[in-house]
Amino acid sequence: MVKIIMARFMGGQIELLEKSEIPEGAELTVTFEEKAKEEIEPRKGKWAQLSEEISSQGNLTGKSEEINKFVKEFRDNFSL
Repeated sequence: MVKIIMARFMGGQIELLEKSEIPEGAELTVTFEEKAKEEIEPRKGKWAQLSEEISSQGNLTGKSEEINKFVKEFRDNFSL
């Protein structure tokens, strides 16, 4: 079965950008398509870029889902 799931490769890890029902322990074949940076993310202000960079560092790994949800909503809705 083939499913396409959007993901980002950062820090040597693949981060899924959408929910998936991949079972624990599943072995996957990963095929990637390189895209220009402009295609991946639209241009953002400096504060939004900084927020994303901090978020991508994984400082909230292992924290409660509620905190992660709040930070994601803040990041996604932040604009100058």
